[in-house]
Amino acid sequence: MATDTKPQRQINLSVLAKASLSNMLENWKKINVDATFTFLKKPEVGMAMVRAQAGGGSENFNMGEMTMTRCVIRLDSDEVGYGFVAGRSKKKSELMAIIDACWQKESLRNIIEEKIIEPLHLLQIISAQKIADNTKTSKVNFFTMVRGE
Repeated sequence: MATDTKPQRQINLSVLAKASLSNMLENWKKINVDATFTFLKKPEVGMAMVRAQAGGGSENFNMGEMTMTRCVIRLDSDEVGYGFVAGRSKKKSELMAIIDACWQKESLRNIIEEKIIEPLHLLQIISAQKIADNTKTSKVNFFTMVRGE
């Protein structure tokens, strides 16, 4: 997977949060894991403050709020999984929490990384590259002409 200074679980949660629900479900079905769990927090929709920074050295300010959905589950084997997603997808936050909890089980870690996390991450890289390529075609180079002297 990606070589990053962030812990692997943090990378996984980031990949899952950015993935589409349909891609997550498709990959989840491939591993055929029976994840029996209880809700610690059922999926619920709420708001989160988005902080921003104007310029390189200025202070942060509250830009506005965005809708988020969160879910916390506990597997019967006691692993706790979290799902925080932008928007109102209760199903996505629940599935994210289940995948997070299952990843914490040593016996499932490699298969989840191989069959779920890595394919989703690859799709995100490809999508970002397509956007970058499309943006390059519209790039404008500005220059300044200096009047004689």
